[in-house]
Amino acid sequence: MLRALDVCLGAGVADHLTGFTTPVDFTAGVGILAVLAAALAAMPPATYAARLDLVAAMRTP
Repeated sequence: MLRALDVCLGAGVADHLTGFTTPVDFTAGVGILAVLAAALAAMPPATYAARLDLVAAMRTP
């Protein structure tokens, strides 16, 4: 989430320096969608790992 905020702030600074104005709602939407996509992509592996037996997963044959 911090990286998405960095990108949004960097885009705002670049816009200010070049004189081009991007709407704030577009910039916020990009950050929100980036965080949402990362959270949704992390759910399936986390769900799978939560259901594993920890001892069996850590034991090496």
